[in-house]
Amino acid sequence: MENNFEKIKWSPRIRLNLIKRLYESFAKGIKDIELCDDIGLTLYFRCETFMLVLNNEVKCPKCGVLLKVLKQGNTQCHGNKCDWYTDFKTYWQSIKNYSAWPGRAIKAWEVYYKEFPSKKTFDEKIITIDTLIHSFHIDEKTNLPVKTVASKLFEANRKEAIIFLDNLSAINDTTKDEWKKDLLHTIDKNMVKCANST
Repeated sequence: MENNFEKIKWSPRIRLNLIKRLYESFAKGIKDIELCDDIGLTLYFRCETFMLVLNNEVKCPKCGVLLKVLKQGNTQCHGNKCDWYTDFKTYWQSIKNYSAWPGRAIKAWEVYYKEFPSKKTFDEKIITIDTLIHSFHIDEKTNLPVKTVASKLFEANRKEAIIFLDNLSAINDTTKDEWKKDLLHTIDKNMVKCANST
């Protein structure tokens, strides 16, 4: 049964042009703190989305109360005088609509979600952003990277996101080199070869 009130909304993915602007301005020696904060917070709320979904939770779109969504029957909001409710089918559909399933990148989401709010300077923030966007989904058995997290964060399909990252200026050359080496062991490796041959 679908709820008849506000629909569940998750934090959206970020536009590539915003990331590009931040990195291009930084490469020119400009520290655009406002843009860095906007991007950093967008990614923070995106990571919050993954953390909520991981725990079958949602913030009521009507009053903001945190709810654990039951797998059977309706989940009624317990907020003061709030009549919003949902069911697991509707909840799961919202996750699919927003590409909000966390996959195997839980550590990346957790680290960013915990660390970003404590970052005060531009340099601290952009390094934290850079680390997140160059993270990978990790195989639980081998502890090796299996694919990038880029398409979970960017408004782009997987190929577009990987090519974008491959062409993005490096904040730290060593980190970029490590990312490329890790990428060669993932299912995304051919996309970069494709990009480099065009």
